[in-house]
Amino acid sequence: MLRTKCRLTLSLLILASASVAADASSNGDEYASYCKQRVRMSICMVSPMRRLLRRSDVLQRRCLPLEEKFTASILDTYQRLPPVLQQRMCKLDRIFIERSFWASGYAHPRTNTIGLHQRMFNEQKALSDWATWKEQLPFRVKDVAQLITAGQPIHLPRIMVNAPGGQVSSVFFIVVHELAHRIDMDRILTRSRDSQFNKIGWRLTKQYFQSAHLPPSWTVPCFYRCDDRKLALPDIHNVYQSLKQGGFVSLYASRHPSEDFAETMTYYVMSQQPDLEFELHVGNTKVFDLKTLQASKLIQAKFDYMRDLLAGNS
Repeated sequence: MLRTKCRLTLSLLILASASVAADASSNGDEYASYCKQRVRMSICMVSPMRRLLRRSDVLQRRCLPLEEKFTASILDTYQRLPPVLQQRMCKLDRIFIERSFWASGYAHPRTNTIGLHQRMFNEQKALSDWATWKEQLPFRVKDVAQLITAGQPIHLPRIMVNAPGGQVSSVFFIVVHELAHRIDMDRILTRSRDSQFNKIGWRLTKQYFQSAHLPPSWTVPCFYRCDDRKLALPDIHNVYQSLKQGGFVSLYASRHPSEDFAETMTYYVMSQQPDLEFELHVGNTKVFDLKTLQASKLIQAKFDYMRDLLAGNS
């Protein structure tokens, strides 16, 4: 009975959305109000689902009681987004809040949905804290104890974010990243052999995309469920030096063209936030910030691509 009711609610939401969108498109204020309400109605707290990303029946999941803090955080993020991303968020069938998941968020490959782990709301981490945690994931933590024993300095990556308007939420970063994946999936922007974005920094070799500018010895970093596939801490400076030369905004971007697309869009959107400062430090050394990233011709070319895409010019 509950599942039938959930399907009926979703069907009514989709039908109402099509009707209201058609009527509201002629009035900017009405459309903005409609979209905000649609985003609110799409938020759904759910219990874990086995093999979530492989299943196509996720829209039938039962929505659990939802705390207002989840809704408030997502709506605040929606208000901060550029218009193109607001429109894409407005079209989502569901924004799932996952009680348990192995990553911070996802864009579902089989349905028009995104998901975020509930800890992103419960912990209310600032972007600097969450981004630092994620940036350290690919490195071998066990090296820390060995370096301490040997009396050697420990240089872990740290992200520092400052904004005049107050703390920047990690939810904002994750939502932009997952919406970027949705745009990529919708328009097949990085899976195509003729992808204009891929041509900036990737090459297709034997059916696999490889970075066109990182050294052949580059080890693709692993972030989740890695077993022993971690980067050695003593190599950390060489890793980031190669990363800058390769034209990537983050380690995560170097994994695959689709992650490069999502990370680049996210960093570009952050670069457009008034007076926002975003810096990556290794030990006492500042490796890059948003301004120095754009000094790279490769990254600037990717930012130009994102500028045109978000302006509706591509």
